[in-house]
Amino acid sequence: PIPSEIVAEARRAEKMAAGIRGMDD
Repeated sequence: PIPSEIVAEARRAEKMAAGIRGMDD
């Protein structure tokens, strides 16, 4: 079972990474 906290953190990291990538691009 995956705690929602870890899922939320992973999603946040993905969103941040995507935003940084978009800005860098």
